[in-house]
Amino acid sequence: MTKRSSSPNTLSTAAWTLPVLRDSPLEFSMADNLKQRGGQDRSRINVKQDYEVRDWAKKFGVSPEELKKAVLAVGDRADKVEAHLKGKSSSPS
Repeated sequence: MTKRSSSPNTLSTAAWTLPVLRDSPLEFSMADNLKQRGGQDRSRINVKQDYEVRDWAKKFGVSPEELKKAVLAVGDRADKVEAHLKGKSSSPS
């Protein structure tokens, strides 16, 4: 059973005590938070989400398989994937 210790910044059990990180990115966000649709999420391609693969492939005019190969080649940043698909040389991020 876990409980708050006397300090508001720790979480304790009988065996251990962990610090509770306030405003930590690990506490409040995920790699692909489906509730956040702006900013960084728009600049990255998540090939594990079918709708993203479909939409990005349509935007770039390629098949889903071609898109996935491009992401493997240069990383998940949409600008690098687009440049790669247009034949420009680009290195992984």
